[in-house]
Amino acid sequence: MRTLNYLFITVLLGFNVAAYAQLPYEFTQLASINDGGEANDLIVTGGSTLLLANGADGLRAYTFDGSSFTNLAHINDGGSARSVAESSDGTIFLANGDDGLRAYSYDDGSFTNLAHINGGDNAMDVAISSDGTVFLANGEDGLRAYNYNGSSFEEIAHVDDDDEWESRRVAIHPDGTIFLANFFGFWAYEFTGNAFTGIWNSEEHEGASGGIAFGTDSTIFLSEWSALYSYKKNGNSMVLVDQISQWDFFPFGMAVTPMNTIFIAGIASPFNAWGVAALVADGDSLILTAQLDGYDSRAVISLSEDTLIVASGPDGIIAYTYTPSTTTVVDKETGFPSLFELLQNYPNPFNPATTIEFSLSQNAFVTLKAYNLLGEEAATLLEAHKPAGQHAVNFDASELSSGIYYYTLTAAPSTGSGQAVKQSRKMVLIR
Repeated sequence: MRTLNYLFITVLLGFNVAAYAQLPYEFTQLASINDGGEANDLIVTGGSTLLLANGADGLRAYTFDGSSFTNLAHINDGGSARSVAESSDGTIFLANGDDGLRAYSYDDGSFTNLAHINGGDNAMDVAISSDGTVFLANGEDGLRAYNYNGSSFEEIAHVDDDDEWESRRVAIHPDGTIFLANFFGFWAYEFTGNAFTGIWNSEEHEGASGGIAFGTDSTIFLSEWSALYSYKKNGNSMVLVDQISQWDFFPFGMAVTPMNTIFIAGIASPFNAWGVAALVADGDSLILTAQLDGYDSRAVISLSEDTLIVASGPDGIIAYTYTPSTTTVVDKETGFPSLFELLQNYPNPFNPATTIEFSLSQNAFVTLKAYNLLGEEAATLLEAHKPAGQHAVNFDASELSSGIYYYTLTAAPSTGSGQAVKQSRKMVLIR
């Protein structure tokens, strides 16, 4: 198990700059498993089984009990498993590289091959609509749509608006719009049942094949080389809301939690070897909150607000917790702050008042402040000397607008020995 914290400065291009001495959240490894191959993509089925598209190793099924993985099943029909998706009836679809598209059933610990079609080129990503239509990002061949009747595929539509670059990512917006990303473009299509109609595109993205995801408010998130963009739909056009540029790596996949935390997995450059990041989206702001290095990560899923699983290429799959940064001992002589702890506020979410508790191992000068997601101070809750022990502060946020806030406790030993320490947590104000 390993825990990593980092220094950072977040630059919002064209927006405010938020800076922290330490990222407010961290990733801690829970478990891992590696059965060879290249862990490229993973999903959680309706039955809570993990399915892994594992490159030349094929398709695998696992369970995860919170502390370890168990391998349940494996099938390999050749090709190179790139992406996996599940339809509402439980059928498993695999984008299998130059082998094309495959359909499987999964039952009692085994896979059954149901159907196969190969439209040529390189099946990269697959998405299933609510009516069961299968959409395939098929490399330089573009985007294809299929009907699946339980035993065979029927091609019903095809579009290729950029035959120079590989179509790598496809995703279906809650309103039914089909989004496609290739290496230098981002496309939006209306699908009428037998044809695609282009409604918007941008060819200004460098490496737009990183990932496409949607927030709980239908915000569209697009990751590309060194940047994350958020868009809003406005009829048949797209409005750029925000962008953040912080890293030098190639993003592959994203997951968005119900609280709009964005997890991003990517392959690092030789100069900056981290492969998992977390950002928080609140309104028009994107803020980096955690990052982890050492792995070439291809995809990520969130099991909850604080647990995620990453497909980490040659390193297999790895589970992490995503939690507020913990405080470690910084003074061997005094032991401060071995019992320093900032608790989660309650209630949370709240309106308009909440209580924040903390504990001190020794007397300290304490500052407790609240910040918005731009790093701007929203309120000072406490600035005072406090004795060792348990403490509680009531916070009335009547003057603040709805949104996500961080509260940060800073404590410096009253004896003058040892360093000041900080700890942060997230709270949600709902009007």
